[in-house]
Amino acid sequence: MRPCSRRARRAACARVAACAWPRSWRGAMLRRMPRAHAALVAVATAVAAAAVAAAGPVAGGAPWLGVVLEPGSVGVRVGKVVPGSPAEDAGLVEGDEIVALGAARTRSARELVAAVAGHRVGDRVAVAIVRDGRRIAVHATLGPRLGDREVLERWLVDRPAPDFALDVASGAASGALADYAGRVVVIEFFATWCRYCPLAHRALAQLAARHPGDVAVLGIAGGDRKALAAYLSPKSAAASGSGVAVLHHGPLGFAALYDDKDAVKRAYLPVVTYPTIVVIDRRGFVRAVAVGASSAEIGRAVRIAEALARE
Repeated sequence: MRPCSRRARRAACARVAACAWPRSWRGAMLRRMPRAHAALVAVATAVAAAAVAAAGPVAGGAPWLGVVLEPGSVGVRVGKVVPGSPAEDAGLVEGDEIVALGAARTRSARELVAAVAGHRVGDRVAVAIVRDGRRIAVHATLGPRLGDREVLERWLVDRPAPDFALDVASGAASGALADYAGRVVVIEFFATWCRYCPLAHRALAQLAARHPGDVAVLGIAGGDRKALAAYLSPKSAAASGSGVAVLHHGPLGFAALYDDKDAVKRAYLPVVTYPTIVVIDRRGFVRAVAVGASSAEIGRAVRIAEALARE
């Protein structure tokens, strides 16, 4: 196997670690990667799972604060605050750095998640933060964790869809959301190494074919351009230059757009699971999200899009 750069290895780990797949799916993804990367990804996944847990992607009765975490300079930086979460109720905002929760110091995402897990749903806890160079304390009442779809619904549904203009990889004349005004827009966030994304591709290609004038389907993928070009190629594709194994699919049956810097993904998805489908109505408001590749989730998104197309 051809060696790759440290930057490429980190990128590979980050792309997989950001996902919240069921364990069996994650294992399948690792098997598609070169062995040298699989061990790195497994470690990164464990670390990222702890960070994402604080944002509440796992359903159940465990306590939840409701923030998406990023590395900070003195603590754990709040990257996003989930609307309606205990964090929002407590007054936390993007850019705050959490340095302690209760009696526990929180210098890393792992420490913060452990501190939250040491409490119960309904506990009122002191959260020490650094904001604009000043240390202040707020109090949060921990709630029960939400599932991925619930987090995304709070983040997106009944709100204007974040605007974007991306380069087109295939299948469309425009990668600007504004150019599809007046039509129902269905966005699929996918990855070139995602084994289950083709299940969504097929259903959405059929949706686009049934409603050519009313529904626009846009597939958005991050990562390097060579990987996406290989994925979309009609010919058999090899691994991308990043060293991450790329599945070969061929043309999607709808538009594919490059999100090179993951800016659109960050705007839409505080929690990332592939595939994720976002349905936008003719007025430009998000009406539904679907998370994962189950036939129930994909089918629900398709039915909602078709209902909106008939309005």
